[in-house]
Amino acid sequence: MIVAHDTAPRILKQNADVYGYSRIRTPDAYEEIEISKGTGTTVWIQKEGSLQGLIDAMKNYAAQFE
Repeated sequence: MIVAHDTAPRILKQNADVYGYSRIRTPDAYEEIEISKGTGTTVWIQKEGSLQGLIDAMKNYAAQFE
């Protein structure tokens, strides 16, 4: 699992991307989950059967802030 904070410009597709998160291309082997609370957090979790519960939990958490 990879977690990055202050990713709101990536989520909102804004040009003011100070950290360059918009340049990240998520590999097919990873699930990308965007949490829009505050300044934004993006989570990448490897798509692996044993991690599906974590993926589902993070998606449910992220849905609270949509």
